[in-house]
Amino acid sequence: MNPEEVIGELNIKEDTNVADFGCGSGGFTFPAAKKAKRGKIYAIDFSKEALSALKGKMEREKAQNIRTILADIEEGLELKEGIVDLVIMSNIFFQSDNREIILKEAYRVLCKGGEALVVDWKRGDIVGVKEKVLPEEVKSIASKIGFETEKEFDIKPYHYAVILKKA
Repeated sequence: MNPEEVIGELNIKEDTNVADFGCGSGGFTFPAAKKAKRGKIYAIDFSKEALSALKGKMEREKAQNIRTILADIEEGLELKEGIVDLVIMSNIFFQSDNREIILKEAYRVLCKGGEALVVDWKRGDIVGVKEKVLPEEVKSIASKIGFETEKEFDIKPYHYAVILKKA
């Protein structure tokens, strides 16, 4: 999967504010930060090790617009309501039984008209994780919260993406 190609599918402007839920070491964080040069990027993860690796990369790349946040998304974030234009959620749903809580938190921190990108493993592929979440499940939960499905596409070879919009 090429995160830069996926990011290219989104409407990111130079002043877009982004929250990367479960950012890991920054696979989606850095492509988003490069497009949103004047925006704020909130890189959120519960792993100190992942954030440490991300901080090292931030120093090497002199990334000034990224702020790391150590937090468990399922327990809520200290971000203000409506503070971001985009939430990225890549490969986090297969790890959680609380997908609705994660999507509610995304909805809360998004501004009106903001987008949420969900990327996860496709079903049926022999690679990846055992417990995979269908895009239909993501869209069903998101719809109950108030999201509208804007777009859905495959990410070759093993992932799918759903772009949701906060009405």
